[in-house]
Amino acid sequence: MNMRLTKYFQSAFSVQDGEGGIHLFDFGSEMPADIVRKLAGATSVFVSHKHPDHLHLDHVRELASTTFAPADVVLDLEKGDVPASTMMPGDTVARGGIRVTAVRSDHGPNISAPIDNLGFLIASGPVRILFLGDMAVHTPVPSGPYDAILVPVGGSKVFTPEEAARFIESLEYKGVVIPIHYHGRADRAAGGKFKALADRQADVRVLDVGDYIDL
Repeated sequence: MNMRLTKYFQSAFSVQDGEGGIHLFDFGSEMPADIVRKLAGATSVFVSHKHPDHLHLDHVRELASTTFAPADVVLDLEKGDVPASTMMPGDTVARGGIRVTAVRSDHGPNISAPIDNLGFLIASGPVRILFLGDMAVHTPVPSGPYDAILVPVGGSKVFTPEEAARFIESLEYKGVVIPIHYHGRADRAAGGKFKALADRQADVRVLDVGDYIDL
């Protein structure tokens, strides 16, 4: 095993690397505080953008981990006396047994104000996971291969299941795809809808909260 990916609420997930490091992504307001407390002191924390379902100041403070985020998120964290380091598209950081590269992700026209919005390419050894962040508009991504893609399917401010299926098809990708962004306030049926649309194209894995996959 190079990485174990565990899905949580909304877009939150963790990656355990082959060296035992724990890396947390988008532990926002949908995450219960008791789960966050159990993961305090994780190797690293990554935040894709400043919307509350992806960024929760008290959670980041509780985790007390090295944190990486876009510039506007770093400013918000620093105002709350939480240190963090800025990542821009193309930047790569190495923490524990993983390397994480920030990639641009277009959140689309339905957000109230322009923000910095990232996806992440997560690599450990030969294994590569592409997390699309809150993508709502088809955005160029790093070339593959990938061992898994995490795609948002909740609709409204991210891809609908239909849009997500078309995006995966456009990549001509046939590997593991994990739908996210629907175990929160979005359409709880969106993961299943996406699977019905995309399962002939790719290996769609609909994970419940707490489920994991080894890559």
